[in-house]
Amino acid sequence: HIPKVTAPPPFSINRTFIEPYLGYYRWSNPGQLYSGFFDGLQNTFKLELDGEVLKANIISKGSLQWQAADSVGVYYRYENAVNPRIVFLKDQNGNFAITDGTLYFKKNSAMRAWAPIILFVGSIVLLLSSVFWGLFNAIYLIFRKSARTHWLLKISPAFSVVGLLVIIKVIPRLFQQMQESASMEISFFWWKAGLYIFTFFMLLTCIQLIFHWKNIKNKGLKLYLVSILLSGGYLISLFAVNHWY
Repeated sequence: HIPKVTAPPPFSINRTFIEPYLGYYRWSNPGQLYSGFFDGLQNTFKLELDGEVLKANIISKGSLQWQAADSVGVYYRYENAVNPRIVFLKDQNGNFAITDGTLYFKKNSAMRAWAPIILFVGSIVLLLSSVFWGLFNAIYLIFRKSARTHWLLKISPAFSVVGLLVIIKVIPRLFQQMQESASMEISFFWWKAGLYIFTFFMLLTCIQLIFHWKNIKNKGLKLYLVSILLSGGYLISLFAVNHWY
């Protein structure tokens, strides 16, 4: 016979203690070397007070509810859990932080919480738009000989996106294989291939834009190409920081 274990009744939340902790948090000690940035994005949440329950509203995964496990408000546990796992503390510099077992979350401003997500998603969307722009220019190039000025500059961003799509396709499987310590030779090959295709054509686009800058009269086109390069440069720097090269 296995004895039934029931969760003790929760304490009332110490609002004076907990209110300074309310706000945005991001996972700060992800274990995977290559996926740290993405793990941090997926584990960014806003801590809010809802009656006698704390809600951790994870930006990409829904909401968790925490109940006070002591009268001070330092320890919390998940709803219906028996033992407390969540601890509210301050680091050596006095900054607010939360631990959940071995997971460590640092408090951030709303701007610092949302900016990486907006930059990453915005860069992906902008780069994907270059596929349609490149396809349009390729069709125009075939049927209009007079349109063959700056042709490589007009289609090279689309080729870089081919590499980016390969990365997007293979990266979930690769990260899963890393976590499972499974064989990942094929996934690793395609990941690296996509990475270097993307980087090569981004550099080619940059060189072409510098070379043809004075000859491009359309300011809108210049702005679009610069935006493409800034988006690509952001992703390349992101990949470099996460040891992808």
